[in-house]
Amino acid sequence: ADDIVCTSDGGFAFVGNDGDRTSYIVKTDFNGARVWQFRIDEYLTSLQQAADESIIVCGMNGNGYLMKIGHVPCVEITKPAKALYLFDHKILNFFTTIVLGKITVEVNASDTKHDIERVEFAVDGILTSTDFISPYTWKWTTFSFFSHTLIVTAYNSVGNSSQAQIRVFKIF
Repeated sequence: ADDIVCTSDGGFAFVGNDGDRTSYIVKTDFNGARVWQFRIDEYLTSLQQAADESIIVCGMNGNGYLMKIGHVPCVEITKPAKALYLFDHKILNFFTTIVLGKITVEVNASDTKHDIERVEFAVDGILTSTDFISPYTWKWTTFSFFSHTLIVTAYNSVGNSSQAQIRVFKIF
């Protein structure tokens, strides 16, 4: 992490970079569990929490960069989890996620201040589906082999978003 702060709720917020221009701002609860994550294609180096509990981040991008992140939704992929799945049925818990056949991806998305507008599902960075109604689901039926990154992004009614992702080994 390039910078970390303790937040007013006892959690933490930190910013880190992937070595290029992509930065991740992560908010955790007091136990260290991720509450939300925000990704931006800018090089950010520091952050602070404002009086309204938003997060202010800044960095260098030519002339500099300053951004305020308001309240963002919480998002969690509940299925698939770290387990072995056979045609949409969990067979056993496992150290990684392996899916044989089609799978229904299930997501919990919530926001304590705003409504959830939509949840987007992407595989390896390619948008595959959007769901506007809870419970948020997508049926992954495409023929796939090997390792993929499943990314879900939840957007609230004021345009703020957060992401969750999981590595999935999918066969068929």
